[in-house]
Amino acid sequence: MPSRSFYLGPRASRLLAESWDEVVAAAAAGVLDETQWVELKEAVPPTSKPANLELAKDLASLSVDGGVLVIGISDADGKAGPVVGTDLAGLQSRIPQVATGRISPPLALTMDVFHHPEGAGVGLLIVTVPASEGAPHMVDNVYWGRDAHGKRILSDHEVRRLLEDRRHRAVGFDDRLRTVVSRLDPPGLGERGRMYVLLEPGASANDPVSDLLVGQHMLQVIVSALGFQPKWHPSFHSLTIPIPRPDGLGAASMANDAAHESPQDFLALLLADDGSVLISAPAARQRGRADDAPEVVSPGQVLEALHSAVVLAGHVATIYTAYQGTWRAGLFVTRLRGLLPSQAYDEMSYRRFTPYPAEEYSQTTMSTTREMAEDTAAVVARLAKGLLRGLSVADRFLPYEHPRDLGQRSSLESPQRRFWS
Repeated sequence: MPSRSFYLGPRASRLLAESWDEVVAAAAAGVLDETQWVELKEAVPPTSKPANLELAKDLASLSVDGGVLVIGISDADGKAGPVVGTDLAGLQSRIPQVATGRISPPLALTMDVFHHPEGAGVGLLIVTVPASEGAPHMVDNVYWGRDAHGKRILSDHEVRRLLEDRRHRAVGFDDRLRTVVSRLDPPGLGERGRMYVLLEPGASANDPVSDLLVGQHMLQVIVSALGFQPKWHPSFHSLTIPIPRPDGLGAASMANDAAHESPQDFLALLLADDGSVLISAPAARQRGRADDAPEVVSPGQVLEALHSAVVLAGHVATIYTAYQGTWRAGLFVTRLRGLLPSQAYDEMSYRRFTPYPAEEYSQTTMSTTREMAEDTAAVVARLAKGLLRGLSVADRFLPYEHPRDLGQRSSLESPQRRFWS
């Protein structure tokens, strides 16, 4: 099991730890000294209104730039003292309750426990507060942030700037989704329909992704993230060509000559330095090799590519950037008008299909790192349901839990009757 990763500030190395002894060693080395990004507490007082308000202020103050609240280490004038642990009873349920009930807007966070090797019910708790898209957060009608001396009340000017930044990120997402076309596609690509995906964290990665992945091959990261063998080509497993990028790590697929793919059938990926994931992939292709073969949309291929992008974003955030906050996710598909799904041409198709009624499809949704990593299919369904409905195949592909389900469904499948290949 890989060590857990904790962000301790832009100029500090990440804490990588998987055991109590590793945390003790980090504290002794000064890695966990209190800073703008690290708050230390030996213990949290028993639950009461004043104690919970103080805890809420600590959590809200970390949300502007991200950081950790470490409970179970004594604070020796800003330095990490002995790692003594704390009574964990009720703490793991109390902290999320405070984060959602005492902080406005509610704050997303994650918790990691390092159990004391000799004390039952005693351990060290690290609460990760990612840089929040909803920052600044308010506690008791006051906005909170931090500086080198700890938590503090934000000035009106700082609050206005942060709120304006939040508004800009929300308003501009649809435009940024459409710019994936120009960022990833080469000029003169052709007239065939394509799909574009943008997965954007609510706050930029504290360290550039290209720095975090230095020395690793893109395909290693992809295979580790996906955990399944894709069915369609091009797939994320075919991203073998590194593409130099000024804004992150890029890769593209190699054409499958045996399948007589055209230059339009390529897949491109960008792991942007800010933590975003962008893809450009085929949405339509010719059904057969003849020049007059009809163009079709392959829903299974669209869902597999979308699923791969979402699970990769969740993996990179979990393992490398340590971002556990909110995300904006978008799917944009072009040149759809008049196209049919590939199922319409199956010899045993049991119903009539109508051509897709619009030129484009665009859908956005909100998610979290945890949902993207642990419930990927739910995110994919929200993004793709309207497209599948317009192609008359929503009941054949949704719900699903894993991409392998998409390859097992025949053209006769319905929610009540499933035939497995």
